[in-house]
Amino acid sequence: MPPDRPPHSPSTSSSRVTTKPRLTPAQAIVEAWLAETRSNQNKWREADAKARAQFSDPKAKRGTGHKAKM
Repeated sequence: MPPDRPPHSPSTSSSRVTTKPRLTPAQAIVEAWLAETRSNQNKWREADAKARAQFSDPKAKRGTGHKAKM
């Protein structure tokens, strides 16, 4: 039978864990954006421009002119 040993307690040097500082939501968005490839960034820009045009177009707010079937 092995001799009784006290439970392992980490030394002060091994208990120091290097962690990244907490990011604000804005900082996390910036890091994610910078991780995107240029191609993906361009796709996001195009999608954003299309959405902006769609929702700022006064014609789009009028609808298609057809009443919904009930």
